[in-house]
Amino acid sequence: MSIDKRFLLWIRPYVGWLIGLVVISALIAPLEVAPVWLVKTVVDDGLIAKQPGIFEKIALIIVLIFAVKGALSYFSAYHLGRLSNDLIYRMRQRLFEHYQSLSIDFFSQRNTGELMSRISSDSTAVAAAIPIISQAVLEPFTLIGALFMALIADWRLTSIIILAMPLIGLVIQNLGRRLKRYGHRAQAAVADLSRAMHETLTNIRVVKAFNAEAKVAEEFRIVNQRLFSTSLKGIRTSGIGSPLIELIGALAMVSILVIGGRHIRSGETTPGEFIALMGLIIAAYRPLKRIFRLVAAVQVSLAAAERIFVALDDKPTVVDPLRPAPLELPLQEIRFDRVSFSYRDDRPVLIDIDLTVQAGEMIALVGTSGAGKTSLVNLLPRFYDPTAGRVLLNNCDLREISQQSLRGSLGIVTQETFLFDDTVQNNIAFAELSGAIDDERVRLAAKAAFADRFIEALPNGYETTIGERGVRLSGGQKQRIAIARAIYKNAPLLILDEATSNLDTESEREVQRAIDKLVEGRTTFVIAHRLSTIRHATRIVVLESGRIEEIGSHQQLLDRHQAYWRLYQHLG
Repeated sequence: MSIDKRFLLWIRPYVGWLIGLVVISALIAPLEVAPVWLVKTVVDDGLIAKQPGIFEKIALIIVLIFAVKGALSYFSAYHLGRLSNDLIYRMRQRLFEHYQSLSIDFFSQRNTGELMSRISSDSTAVAAAIPIISQAVLEPFTLIGALFMALIADWRLTSIIILAMPLIGLVIQNLGRRLKRYGHRAQAAVADLSRAMHETLTNIRVVKAFNAEAKVAEEFRIVNQRLFSTSLKGIRTSGIGSPLIELIGALAMVSILVIGGRHIRSGETTPGEFIALMGLIIAAYRPLKRIFRLVAAVQVSLAAAERIFVALDDKPTVVDPLRPAPLELPLQEIRFDRVSFSYRDDRPVLIDIDLTVQAGEMIALVGTSGAGKTSLVNLLPRFYDPTAGRVLLNNCDLREISQQSLRGSLGIVTQETFLFDDTVQNNIAFAELSGAIDDERVRLAAKAAFADRFIEALPNGYETTIGERGVRLSGGQKQRIAIARAIYKNAPLLILDEATSNLDTESEREVQRAIDKLVEGRTTFVIAHRLSTIRHATRIVVLESGRIEEIGSHQQLLDRHQAYWRLYQHLG
């Protein structure tokens, strides 16, 4: 389906209002040109014939015209603003919800700043088309009204203007195509600008630590310059349209002046009729210039719409079945059945993984960087699906279970804590989808995570806002908040992905105590950076180049003097 048709589908809910606004435009149009037509009466009946009371009558008519036109214009402007903002709201909501429906691999291939640009600037640019469309309807009415009155005044002179209009149409069409091309490039440049800002601001500490302010400023300048240059080309193209239309109009006006002057001298036309005709022709050219500007703005909106529709066309790679199987609890067994996985077809990350985990076991995954540890646990919440083999929960393929119910039974704590710019309480109770937070449960979760003491020492306790990504907390405090969040969720299946790797010794000790509390009674997968923290794991799985090399307890694997023993000598 073409971009134009898809855009029309988006504005279909507003058809009733737009029809009403078209009717209003049809009423406003004659009021736009009526004062010009009154010039004939002012000149012929007022100035030349000197009819008594004519100026007072005309003054009253003008006041009425502008009063009615003002009321209609206000009503039109208000509802156009309302409709365009409603379209912005719907597009942003649709894009945001669509992004959330996409699989994790989509976000690993896209830049956050670009995605934000689609929601912010692109949707605003598209919604700008609503008032433009209405204005585009008004201008033809004004043009037709002016030409109709001009034809009544003198059809021969008006035909000169009508003959010039196809040439004006070609100008508008040609420049419109170029403006759409520049509009597309400008929106892409805006996305690049958003990307550059997002990357710099979210990594500002790294920028400052490496004295890279000048470097990132130069990179931003290049992107900013690209947007400036593209915008300038669009302005140049847009700017040349009005002068070209005016030049064509001026040539037509010169012809009318020469021929009209002869008609006045011969008595075929009164001075009032000629002045009114000239005014009507000028009034007819004004909409033509505005139509060109509207065409330019519509092209920018269509370019933005194309980017939005491309985003909406992205499909999730991990999808639910039409009739998902119920999630069977309690959890009894998880089995990886000859599982292979790759992010790209030519680079396998996991190869023929066979592993069975019983309820209540703690399974530690160890191996060198790139061995496939995180990739393996990412299959459990279905962030990705295996490219071969199956992951079974209670003998049911995870692909047969809805993602929502599966993830509802799973808690995750990673080395990079993802906290929100919200209160401590709301961060801990993030899994509370009902909105009714159990304060006592929050405090019990914090106590179990050994986080209650430092939380209560915060300025507002549990109501303290912790800043973006928990910036007002230390690393150990953030980890314990993340652990409290997992405890609050109380999921039977738990993933700990190097949850203590970035902490100092004291913080690690505190977090490890919280983790020991968290894993009680849960089936747990642990990815450990320090092997000393997983000595008490039920079994340790050693991964190497995507394959399972060894499985056993800490002591069993040490006694074998193989892969785990070598890792322990290096990392233990």
